[in-house]
Amino acid sequence: MAKITFVNDNKTVEVPAGTRLRKVIEDNGIGVYFPCGVGRCGACMVRIVKGMEFLNAVVGDEKKTLELSGASADKRLACMVVIEKDGEIVIETENVL
Repeated sequence: MAKITFVNDNKTVEVPAGTRLRKVIEDNGIGVYFPCGVGRCGACMVRIVKGMEFLNAVVGDEKKTLELSGASADKRLACMVVIEKDGEIVIETENVL
């Protein structure tokens, strides 16, 4: 199981590998907005404080959106993230730009 801590919400949950971060956020009432849901708008940007190595690679529209926004390497779009491996992941959801 992957252990995900949402710093701003003071909440920790465990999920199996293969789970989409968007589902975790929606199922647990975490304050992230998903207007497009396909990695194009950037509204669901989060900061991965710890555990980037347990997530899928940044590709496609997510990569383009992050590059265009000038996001640092610790940023991801929550709608595109899949937890691929078990481990500890720490995420900031507010004021990440």
